[in-house]
Amino acid sequence: MIKRLILMITLLIGSSSFANENKDQFLKLIKNKSGEYKLEKKSHAKCSDGELTFVDENQEKGFRLGQNIFIGPFDDLEIEKTEDGCKVERTYSFQKNAVIETVKIFSCPDSLKKNEAQSTKTLSVSGDTVSFEIKETQFVCHFSRGK
Repeated sequence: MIKRLILMITLLIGSSSFANENKDQFLKLIKNKSGEYKLEKKSHAKCSDGELTFVDENQEKGFRLGQNIFIGPFDDLEIEKTEDGCKVERTYSFQKNAVIETVKIFSCPDSLKKNEAQSTKTLSVSGDTVSFEIKETQFVCHFSRGK
């Protein structure tokens, strides 16, 4: 029993440090790939050319690509309660070349149940290209790094 508990704790600590390593690697990649990007392909008018940059020097505040794409903040992951009584949970999954942001709106009062939803945003980097997608709406933008 004790051995199983120790094994579970070791696995949890190991997977947590692996997740942090992926986050660190991805944020370093974004820093290295910062700059101007040209829109190559879009599914929505909100896709436009823009600069890939961190919001400020504190990378935990997130980053943006142009005026309409924002991912973050990464340091405030508590479940929030909105003024209208709904709860909002934001989670992140980091890979070496991508981040997935999931936002869930839930536990709304009966009169606002229609506001409950989930949004899954993915931003990935491959060479000098950046892709952004919102899964639930098929919102997709593809960019190439400016010269």
